[in-house]
Amino acid sequence: MAGIITLITDFGTVDGYVGALKGAIVAVNPQVNLVDITHDIPAQDIAGGAFALGNCWHVFPEGTVHVVVVDPGVGTDRRPLVVSAGGQFFVAPDNGVLTHVLRQVRAFDAYQIADERYWRHPLSNTFHGRDIFCPVAAHLVSGLPPWRVGPAIEDLVELAWPTVVQNAKKIEGHVQHIDRFGNIISDIPANRCPVSKAKYASVGDLDQVTFGLTYGETAPGTPIALVGSHGYIEIGISSASAAQRTCTRVGMPFVVYLET
Repeated sequence: MAGIITLITDFGTVDGYVGALKGAIVAVNPQVNLVDITHDIPAQDIAGGAFALGNCWHVFPEGTVHVVVVDPGVGTDRRPLVVSAGGQFFVAPDNGVLTHVLRQVRAFDAYQIADERYWRHPLSNTFHGRDIFCPVAAHLVSGLPPWRVGPAIEDLVELAWPTVVQNAKKIEGHVQHIDRFGNIISDIPANRCPVSKAKYASVGDLDQVTFGLTYGETAPGTPIALVGSHGYIEIGISSASAAQRTCTRVGMPFVVYLET
């Protein structure tokens, strides 16, 4: 049976680990369609993996299986999961990497992967992506009901993140991601900050950045605040890196000032 499995990892593409994941999948289901979302999550960056998944899973068709292997706790007592949510399936460690999905859908069914019949053997204690997550994903896309993998659970791990605070004059959020172009992406969703009511945004040394609709509205080297494709407020610089300009880091304050 053909189906779609996506992959998000922090493995890179140098060592052959990604190839091993794909081999474990096609050994179970050689007809599967494999989609590499990214393998460039910084090493052990659970929050980065959560952001990548949270901003793309919903564009895939119903029945897609998403495998996320950012797993610094591999081999410990952290639980391997299958989560059914939003008409799709997520196979990942229970370490917070599914945080954005869980916050977006809220209604979900989760199961701890415990039935070893769906694993690859022999099992490596350091490579559950190959030996547990990917074989289970291949069985799911082949029609295995998720409840067959193990017991139902409810208390999933979610990442802690500071609260976005808003009053009549401003919205105080934080930098949650910096993309490869150097765009500084906040955790302030656009639905809390209509551009028509936004006066300017500030982060680090970039102060009072005015709002626009797209990067090319400004001259090269000029910062602009806007709503990014992911639905959050961000600051970018036309033909340059905003993050390098201001030495921004994830977690720093990001403030939008409102028209009063």
